Amino acid sequence: MNWSTLTLFMLAGFGFLTLVITQLREFLAKLPELIRMFRKVRRAIDEMRGEAGE
Repeated sequence: MNWSTLTLFMLAGFGFLTLVITQLREFLAKLPELIRMFRKVRRAIDEMRGEAGE
């Protein structure tokens, strides 16, 4: 293994790590909104079931 191959592997590794961290950060930033939407959908489904049961 020569220096240029090692350098390319290091650059690719750091690029991949940066991509993973960026995607994880974006997902965690949107997580509260996703939880609120999920709860809203569950409430709507529960209300529909309650109305259908009456």
